Amino acid sequence: MRRGLVSVAVWFAVAVVLRSLDFFRVFVGDGEVVFAAGDAFYHARRAWASFLDFPALLRFDPCINHPDGAFIPHPPLLDWGTAAIARLFGDGPVAFEWTAAWIPVLLASAAVFPIHALGRLCFDARVGWLAAAIYAALPICINYGQLGNFDHHAPAGLIGALLVWLYARHLTGDGDDPRALRIAAALVVARLAMLLSWTGSLLYLLPGEAALMVFVAERRDPGQLRRFAGFALLTGVVALALAIGLRPATDPQPFTAVEFSRLHGLIYLCLGALAFLQAGYLSRDASGGVARGRWVLVGLGSGIALVAFALAGVRDAFVEGLAFLAADDGYTETVVEQLPLFFGEGEYSFAIAHARMGAFAYLIPLVPIVYFQLGRDAREIDGSAARWPLAIYLGGFGLLMSFLAFGQVRYAHDLAPLGCVAFAWCCVRAARFVASRVGDRPGIGVLATAIAVVLWLPSIPGFFAPVTGLLWHGVKGDLDEIDRALLSVAGSQLRFAQLVESETPDAAQCLPTAGEGPELGILAHVGLGHALHYSGSRATPADPFGPYIGRQNFAAVEAFFAARREERAVEIADQLRTPFIATAADALERSPLSMARRLHENDGSFADGVPALGRFRLVNEGPVGGSAMEGLFGGEDEHYAPYKLFERVPGAELHLATSGGEFVTVELPLKTPSGRRLIYRTAVQANAGGVARLRVPYASPRDRTRIGIRQRVERVTPLGAYAVESGGRRYRVYVTEDDVRAGRRLDVASFPSRTLE
Repeated sequence: MRRGLVSVAVWFAVAVVLRSLDFFRVFVGDGEVVFAAGDAFYHARRAWASFLDFPALLRFDPCINHPDGAFIPHPPLLDWGTAAIARLFGDGPVAFEWTAAWIPVLLASAAVFPIHALGRLCFDARVGWLAAAIYAALPICINYGQLGNFDHHAPAGLIGALLVWLYARHLTGDGDDPRALRIAAALVVARLAMLLSWTGSLLYLLPGEAALMVFVAERRDPGQLRRFAGFALLTGVVALALAIGLRPATDPQPFTAVEFSRLHGLIYLCLGALAFLQAGYLSRDASGGVARGRWVLVGLGSGIALVAFALAGVRDAFVEGLAFLAADDGYTETVVEQLPLFFGEGEYSFAIAHARMGAFAYLIPLVPIVYFQLGRDAREIDGSAARWPLAIYLGGFGLLMSFLAFGQVRYAHDLAPLGCVAFAWCCVRAARFVASRVGDRPGIGVLATAIAVVLWLPSIPGFFAPVTGLLWHGVKGDLDEIDRALLSVAGSQLRFAQLVESETPDAAQCLPTAGEGPELGILAHVGLGHALHYSGSRATPADPFGPYIGRQNFAAVEAFFAARREERAVEIADQLRTPFIATAADALERSPLSMARRLHENDGSFADGVPALGRFRLVNEGPVGGSAMEGLFGGEDEHYAPYKLFERVPGAELHLATSGGEFVTVELPLKTPSGRRLIYRTAVQANAGGVARLRVPYASPRDRTRIGIRQRVERVTPLGAYAVESGGRRYRVYVTEDDVRAGRRLDVASFPSRTLE
């Protein structure tokens, strides 16, 4: 046993190394730590708040769902626990960020121990050892437990593997086993840890609890049922107390399946009550048959379920949970982890699946079969049915997770603890088959390992080659002269968030410990939200939490970017108190007339027949050479500056009297801080009365000094006056910042002009 643990410890070390290959993209050399794009940035924000004001826990954040704020949907264990650990190493941002970056690596790597134990329990030590090795090196497991991926996936993978092993130990254990009490107590701790780590915890917990309940009831042992009931009630009471304490008293959804809520405690209270009632029945009718006991269990369970569903919101919570499993939440298009296993970068391909799981992806359908076969093999060997409960639980759970894994990438990672054991069993079986044909040399273990390596090899081109190549360049020093943050989408978002912080006023600042929200927010592309929260200290109406923290504001942001009328976009921005807009290219099929494309692609200017915007002006863009999130969804990841910041202003109104029906055109040359030059263009046709009205968003005062080609500017700057042309004349129009901010009307004819030749 000790030798086995030492060998698994080697795989733990290998897992740590493989999850640290992205070192140079996470620790970028200037004191900054780049967390993974999306929720990892927000976990960092929340953990940073606890770190600053330990042991306080940020429950309501005024910086999300701006301007209303919202209660944070994430369970708090990862964030609060990381803050506590980080304080052991120091009291500054370096100690905090380094701890938060390494925590997922250590947690994810530790999953090899329960996976090894599960393989030993279900099959043998060889399968357990190989399962740990596969988990250590499987790309999808590396990715979700990678350095800087400070999200729930790493703790959920570890706790999930531990839960499956504990359920399996219960299902194979003897009720008189002296270790049964310790296993039951450990299960309570693991249940609560999962509830406090992942919003989708019921996906792991419900199948296991159902299997335990049926198995214990089938044994017809009232004492064992009461013990199960006691631990279930203990779990329920603690979970309910934590849910009440962590969520507001006026919670509009006290029962929800997609967040840790009172529903979770209620489920365990119902399980405990069911077990106690069944134990009472068995005590009074010990002579009743097994079939009769099953019907009594079904009847009691149905009655308790009906009572629970009578509570307001419980039924809706389960419907909501099923919709979440199916990703039927209207948010799939912008979340990488909700993409199908064989889909990525805008297309279906085998190469995508290989980059995520190697050729093991093709073995996923075999996972439930392997575990169902487990019970059949036991019966054929010794005629015993003792392992059938284990086979039914693992096979049923494996069937559910295998089905979900093909539909969404995140579930392929959640399948991994079960899947890696099944993959290892397949490799061992294949090795035995080969050995039976060619002899026992070089041995079953060596052959099984070789087969696993062959199945792993297809992952090298799409996953390992890029990260190891980058690591090698970093070790050689080739990356010393560049900003390594720009090598990743997350790092590029970090740099842009810092730019937004420098370009927006203090009234928009949103500190992690602030009691009240800021006066102003940033109406940002949803995918930028969490980076702006943590690295930019700015509030947004919507972010990668999607509709779950504020459906109304999330819908308003989507409506803004889809709007075709500038007046409607201004109305939405005013309602959300967001004078600044952060844009990013995405792979969604948007209309050329949408605000998203008119801002990000056209810079608010007239282009290809699409009218210009007169109330939105480009403030800055960046980072130059950064990585755009569009590339994650199949778009062209070739952007001079992948993210842009705009400001909403009233805009100065230019009036010109000319001939009826005459076209009036306006041009203004601009230069961005990144060195890009562009021309703001707009045009209008004079009305029947011969009056043309144009609204322009940029100031171009008379006293502006000439800007040379190589002279750097701090924000988007005009290079001259507005050139207004109509009826054969060109006017040089000067507009002040006060004109723009007051929405002042300016008579074009009062400015200098000349006749065009």
